[in-house]
Amino acid sequence: MKKYLLIAASLFFASNCFAQDVLPKLPNGPKIKQDAFENYQWQKDSADKDTNAMVSYYKAQDYKNALIKAKALSEKNDKNATALVGYIYEMGLGLEAPDYILAVSNYRNAIKLGSIDAMIGLGRIASIGQGDIPLLEANDALETAIAAKRSDAVMPMADFLIRSGSDKMRGFAFYQGLSDAGDIDAAYKAAVLLDDGDILPPDDPIMAQKYLMKSATGGNHQAEADLGLYFYLGKAGIKNQIEAASWFKKAAEGGDKQGAFYWALVNAKGEGVKADLQTAIKYSQIAKDEVPQAQRLYDQLQKYIVTQK
Repeated sequence: MKKYLLIAASLFFASNCFAQDVLPKLPNGPKIKQDAFENYQWQKDSADKDTNAMVSYYKAQDYKNALIKAKALSEKNDKNATALVGYIYEMGLGLEAPDYILAVSNYRNAIKLGSIDAMIGLGRIASIGQGDIPLLEANDALETAIAAKRSDAVMPMADFLIRSGSDKMRGFAFYQGLSDAGDIDAAYKAAVLLDDGDILPPDDPIMAQKYLMKSATGGNHQAEADLGLYFYLGKAGIKNQIEAASWFKKAAEGGDKQGAFYWALVNAKGEGVKADLQTAIKYSQIAKDEVPQAQRLYDQLQKYIVTQK
């Protein structure tokens, strides 16, 4: 076992896996909830049978027929149906993949008809760098939605401001506000901005850890992995291997691949937990397709097992 720990430790230091100076960059855009249209104006039955049929198909997740009905109503300048066509293309519902070009085209048509939902949809697409949408167009659409007091426009606006670099401080302020309202994804994004090496907002590891804690305790698995990293490195002044291992385990069991790698490594080294070869192998195997260091760890552990036979 001692020989195994030395092998794992040598790989650990060679990989520099815990030598990060900054957290990962922001994820590519907001997590989009597919129930975004469930609070739509359609909650009340329409007097129009075609509208009711479209809504029924959509709620039954029969997106093919929902799209057919929505397109037919869109040709009659129905703004809600036109927005739904854009939404189905944006999400790729019932399709092989999202079609951002068709989504943008339909959202633009719906915006001309006055649809706030379409404005938010256009902003969502711009916030992930898709659709070839001019910055001013995306900004105007989201500003109009926010002015209309649509709370679901705030996260796309924040993501858009950060991605475009047009106003990082305002984007950060939006994340803070959303975090204060209980949004764990916004809390995570605020933490990343406080430890990304950029000038604005200024890095603040102590504040970043607070946001990571808020996000992690809410169940964000990326935040769990990064919070564990903070405790492991003592980035906010508190170094605690047991606490780090606990958060790595939560992240790993929650499906986060970076967290799975960290959990495998602390099990390989016996840091914060008792060394456990089988757990290290299991989670390095889980992580290896996405984390290059995990592949190296997995290979090293497999070689060790062979030498022990």
